[in-house]
Amino acid sequence: MNPGSLEPDLGHAFDLIPELVRNLSNSNRVSLFFSFFHPQVPDLFMDLTKKEVEISLIMNMPVFKRFEIDFRDETAQIMEQENNSVFLLEEEKIKTPAVIAASDKVMFLGLFDRNGRFDRQYIMSFEPGAIKWGEELFENYMKMASEIKNL
Repeated sequence: MNPGSLEPDLGHAFDLIPELVRNLSNSNRVSLFFSFFHPQVPDLFMDLTKKEVEISLIMNMPVFKRFEIDFRDETAQIMEQENNSVFLLEEEKIKTPAVIAASDKVMFLGLFDRNGRFDRQYIMSFEPGAIKWGEELFENYMKMASEIKNL
Protein backbone atom coordinates (compact mmCIF):
# COMPACT_ATOMS: atom_id res chain seq x y z
CA MET A 1 0.00 0.00 0.00
CA ASN A 2 1.34 3.40 -0.91
CA PRO A 3 1.27 6.37 1.44
CA GLY A 4 -2.17 7.81 1.59
CA SER A 5 -4.41 10.16 3.39
CA LEU A 6 -7.03 8.76 5.74
CA GLU A 7 -10.09 10.54 6.98
CA PRO A 8 -12.56 8.60 9.12
CA ASP A 9 -16.13 8.38 7.87
CA LEU A 10 -18.77 10.18 9.92
CA GLY A 11 -19.90 6.96 11.59
CA HIS A 12 -16.40 6.52 13.03
CA ALA A 13 -15.25 10.12 13.36
CA PHE A 14 -14.33 9.70 17.01
CA ASP A 15 -12.89 6.18 16.85
CA LEU A 16 -9.26 5.27 16.46
CA ILE A 17 -8.55 4.29 12.87
CA PRO A 18 -9.13 0.49 12.68
CA GLU A 19 -6.21 -0.02 10.25
CA LEU A 20 -3.88 1.71 12.70
CA VAL A 21 -5.09 -0.32 15.69
CA ARG A 22 -4.81 -3.58 13.73
CA ASN A 23 -1.29 -2.83 12.51
CA LEU A 24 -0.04 -1.62 15.90
CA SER A 25 -1.56 -4.67 17.59
CA ASN A 26 0.35 -6.97 15.24
CA SER A 27 3.67 -5.18 15.77
CA ASN A 28 6.60 -6.17 17.97
CA ARG A 29 7.51 -2.60 18.88
CA VAL A 30 5.57 0.65 18.74
CA SER A 31 6.68 4.28 19.11
CA LEU A 32 3.82 6.67 19.83
CA PHE A 33 3.67 10.42 20.32
CA PHE A 34 0.36 12.00 21.31
CA SER A 35 -0.20 15.71 21.79
CA PHE A 36 -3.97 15.38 22.05
CA PHE A 37 -6.06 13.11 24.21
CA HIS A 38 -8.22 10.42 22.65
CA PRO A 39 -10.49 8.42 24.99
CA GLN A 40 -9.70 5.09 23.28
CA VAL A 41 -5.93 5.44 23.62
CA PRO A 42 -5.70 4.04 27.19
CA ASP A 43 -7.41 0.84 26.02
CA LEU A 44 -5.07 0.62 23.03
CA PHE A 45 -2.04 0.97 25.33
CA MET A 46 -3.39 -1.71 27.67
CA ASP A 47 -4.02 -4.09 24.76
CA LEU A 48 -0.50 -3.53 23.45
CA THR A 49 0.93 -4.05 26.93
CA LYS A 50 -0.98 -7.34 27.36
CA LYS A 51 0.43 -8.54 24.03
CA GLU A 52 3.91 -7.64 25.32
CA VAL A 53 4.48 -5.16 22.51
CA GLU A 54 7.48 -2.96 23.27
CA ILE A 55 6.09 0.58 23.64
CA SER A 56 7.86 3.93 23.64
CA LEU A 57 5.39 6.66 24.41
CA ILE A 58 5.75 10.44 24.40
CA MET A 59 3.01 12.71 25.71
CA ASN A 60 2.87 16.44 26.18
CA MET A 61 1.94 17.84 29.60
CA PRO A 62 -1.86 18.24 29.06
CA VAL A 63 -2.17 14.67 27.77
CA PHE A 64 0.04 13.30 30.55
CA LYS A 65 -2.03 15.13 33.19
CA ARG A 66 -5.19 13.56 31.79
CA PHE A 67 -3.61 10.10 31.94
CA GLU A 68 -2.23 10.75 35.41
CA ILE A 69 -5.60 11.87 36.80
CA ASP A 70 -8.25 9.93 34.86
CA PHE A 71 -6.30 6.78 33.94
CA ARG A 72 -3.85 6.46 36.82
CA ASP A 73 -4.07 2.65 37.16
CA GLU A 74 -3.67 2.06 33.42
CA THR A 75 -0.74 4.46 33.23
CA ALA A 76 0.94 2.78 36.18
CA GLN A 77 0.50 -0.65 34.55
CA ILE A 78 2.01 0.60 31.30
CA MET A 79 4.95 2.14 33.15
CA GLU A 80 5.56 -1.02 35.22
CA GLN A 81 6.34 -3.11 32.13
CA GLU A 82 10.09 -3.48 31.58
CA ASN A 83 9.78 -3.18 27.80
CA ASN A 84 7.82 0.10 27.94
CA SER A 85 9.18 3.65 28.17
CA VAL A 86 7.12 6.76 28.85
CA PHE A 87 8.41 10.27 28.12
CA LEU A 88 7.06 13.73 28.83
CA LEU A 89 7.59 16.60 26.41
CA GLU A 90 7.24 19.67 28.62
CA GLU A 91 8.30 22.35 26.17
CA GLU A 92 5.13 24.08 25.00
CA LYS A 93 6.84 26.29 22.42
CA ILE A 94 7.87 23.34 20.25
CA LYS A 95 5.62 22.74 17.27
CA THR A 96 4.38 19.18 17.43
CA PRO A 97 2.21 16.95 15.30
CA ALA A 98 -1.04 15.64 16.76
CA VAL A 99 0.15 12.05 16.58
CA ILE A 100 3.12 10.02 15.37
CA ALA A 101 2.94 6.25 15.35
CA ALA A 102 5.81 4.19 14.02
CA SER A 103 6.14 0.45 14.35
CA ASP A 104 7.81 -2.36 12.48
CA LYS A 105 4.65 -2.49 10.32
CA VAL A 106 3.28 1.04 9.79
CA MET A 107 3.95 4.79 9.99
CA PHE A 108 1.01 7.00 10.91
CA LEU A 109 0.99 10.78 11.17
CA GLY A 110 -1.66 13.32 12.14
CA LEU A 111 -0.97 17.04 11.89
CA PHE A 112 -2.60 20.18 13.22
CA ASP A 113 -3.71 22.79 10.70
CA ARG A 114 -2.32 26.33 10.55
CA ASN A 115 -4.76 27.41 13.25
CA GLY A 116 -3.71 24.64 15.62
CA ARG A 117 -6.85 22.56 15.07
CA PHE A 118 -6.81 18.83 14.48
CA ASP A 119 -9.07 17.87 11.58
CA ARG A 120 -8.60 14.10 12.07
CA GLN A 121 -6.98 13.55 8.71
CA TYR A 122 -4.03 11.20 8.78
CA ILE A 123 -1.24 9.94 6.59
CA MET A 124 -0.45 6.26 6.80
CA SER A 125 2.20 4.21 5.01
CA PHE A 126 3.53 0.68 5.09
CA GLU A 127 6.62 1.50 3.03
CA PRO A 128 9.96 0.80 4.78
CA GLY A 129 11.28 4.29 3.99
CA ALA A 130 8.21 5.95 5.51
CA ILE A 131 8.41 3.74 8.60
CA LYS A 132 12.07 4.69 9.04
CA TRP A 133 11.20 8.38 8.61
CA GLY A 134 8.43 8.06 11.25
CA GLU A 135 10.87 6.41 13.67
CA GLU A 136 13.41 9.20 13.11
CA LEU A 137 10.74 11.87 13.64
CA PHE A 138 9.69 10.16 16.88
CA GLU A 139 13.33 9.96 18.04
CA ASN A 140 13.77 13.71 17.47
CA TYR A 141 10.91 14.44 19.84
CA MET A 142 12.14 11.81 22.30
CA LYS A 143 15.49 13.65 22.54
CA MET A 144 13.60 16.74 23.75
CA ALA A 145 11.53 14.77 26.28
CA SER A 146 12.26 13.44 29.77
CA GLU A 147 11.68 9.84 30.71
CA ILE A 148 9.15 9.26 33.45
CA LYS A 149 9.92 6.28 35.68
CA ASN A 150 6.85 6.37 37.95
CA LEU A 151 3.78 8.42 38.78
